[in-house]
Amino acid sequence: MLLRLAPRTPVIAVAVSEHDEAAIIACAEAGVAGYHMRTDSLADLLVLINAAAEGRISCPPEVSALLLRRLSTVTADRNLVGRDPVLTGREIQILRLLEQGRSNQDIAVRLHIAVHTVKNHVHNLLTKLGVRSRSEAAALSRSLRLGDGAQEDWLGD
Repeated sequence: MLLRLAPRTPVIAVAVSEHDEAAIIACAEAGVAGYHMRTDSLADLLVLINAAAEGRISCPPEVSALLLRRLSTVTADRNLVGRDPVLTGREIQILRLLEQGRSNQDIAVRLHIAVHTVKNHVHNLLTKLGVRSRSEAAALSRSLRLGDGAQEDWLGD
């Protein structure tokens, strides 16, 4: 709230636990100028206040490492989401059968393949589409209106 009212006012997160990743990330997303950890002294807090008043950002090494790992994860996730999935013809067949609510066993019988092969294709589909479940894959496919005309966009070479 303070950052919205006075965006130039430096804010310091005080008494942060190095084990509370959610709090550290939330503070970074809110734009804090520094972190005073629970194990830091009062003298450390005074140095941090002076640094923030001078416009410097201060971050302990353990917090820096956590934030860099988080940034790396977010960047990787963004790269995966930003790409259009390229599905094989077989994956498209299986995706359409998932939309119909078919089981792995039913899909295997219909396509004359082994159940473990269906499981592999479903796993690949979930990964490529960036979803966690068969129902999410089917819903995404429906929402994109994957039809005969759009099928070529999802096919690999």
